Amino acid sequence: MTWRFATARRKSPFYDGALAVVVWAAARALQLRIAGMGWGSDVARYAWFARSWGAGAVPYLDFHPEYPPGALPLFLLPWLVGGNAGYARSFAMEMAAFDVAALLMVLAVARRLHPGSAARQGGAVMGYILFTAALYPVLYSRFDIVPAALVMAALQLTYSGSPSAGAVVLGAAGAMKVWPFLLVPFALHLAFRRRGWVAVWRTGGLLALGALVPALPFLPRAGLGVLGFFRFHGARGIQLESTWATIALALHDAGAFPVQVDDRFGAIHLGGAAASVFALASGPVLVILAMAPQLLAMRAWPGQDGDEGMRAGYTVAAAAVSGALLGGKVLSPQYLIWLAPLWAVVLGPPLVLGAFAAAVLTTAIYPYLWQPLLRAGPMHGVALAVLATRNLLVGCIYAVLLWRLAGRPPPHLRLASSAVPSDVPSAAREDSAGA
Repeated sequence: MTWRFATARRKSPFYDGALAVVVWAAARALQLRIAGMGWGSDVARYAWFARSWGAGAVPYLDFHPEYPPGALPLFLLPWLVGGNAGYARSFAMEMAAFDVAALLMVLAVARRLHPGSAARQGGAVMGYILFTAALYPVLYSRFDIVPAALVMAALQLTYSGSPSAGAVVLGAAGAMKVWPFLLVPFALHLAFRRRGWVAVWRTGGLLALGALVPALPFLPRAGLGVLGFFRFHGARGIQLESTWATIALALHDAGAFPVQVDDRFGAIHLGGAAASVFALASGPVLVILAMAPQLLAMRAWPGQDGDEGMRAGYTVAAAAVSGALLGGKVLSPQYLIWLAPLWAVVLGPPLVLGAFAAAVLTTAIYPYLWQPLLRAGPMHGVALAVLATRNLLVGCIYAVLLWRLAGRPPPHLRLASSAVPSDVPSAAREDSAGA
């Protein structure tokens, strides 16, 4: 009877959620005690935006944030709660709330995809906690955990019978940082496969609603100035930690194409002949790498509901975001946070180790090795090798996810081959589905 009671408790969503939160709280307490709340000047800039807005200045007219309108309420709330003196702590608490929300969504997805495997469920939770802990310098000193959590929520709503709410949430995520809009083609095609063109128009309208509502307070006075952040990002060169910068630095070291340092955008960018070409090429390459997994998915299964469709949907999202990071001209350390919950639910044990290594190497680069990357010296080669290895790991994970999507059979073949006799144990059926 005791064993049956313990088993029932393990199967309870509340019990699993409470246990996950306890483990998360212990890990974060240790992380904050050892490493503090993060590095960099971004939180001070968020506080300045909030103070300016609170003092009556109009965003995108009197001052010009480099973020979409949906990010500004995230900056304002900690200022309203903690004021100037307590802003950093209030901001960290706000990010912690989204952090634990992302954790619980990882658990919910893992429970649904691996109902018979406590090890896979626990592995997803621990993978998320360890991956984000390895990114401690930027986890609570940037706001990237927020759109990451909202994308998880949008996918979960879409595959749990509330696609309209999922579309609104995805639009809201894109209103905070633009990258969630990369998943719009997938969302529209999913709507078409489920309900036809009427659903496409409905989903598109709801996506636009979620994206536009955060901008409404600024439109009467700032007008189209709310889109000014695009000019900021369009003018940026290749950022120091991007895949493109890795190539540019290697060419510079070989004496082929010298690079110049550009620090006008609050981060280190590279200029020069090759770097300028790379900056131009990065846009099309980003789109190609982000769209490739979505196009592969569109050929077969995205109209499916249920657990198999959900598994594939999260795989598409993880692959698309991974490709965007590889192809983009900016790969700031906080961008890895976008992948944390997605990777946690789609990567198996070997790939999780690679993901964790990528996070550790990201933190090795920032804040510790970025200066040696910029100057000749005994540590320059080590720093460049660390950067190249990190980007190679992300590239390998992207390739594996793409291979998984390319290897999925069309529906008529899958239906014929996926029938598993009812006398096969559930664990074996799950292993077959997750292979």
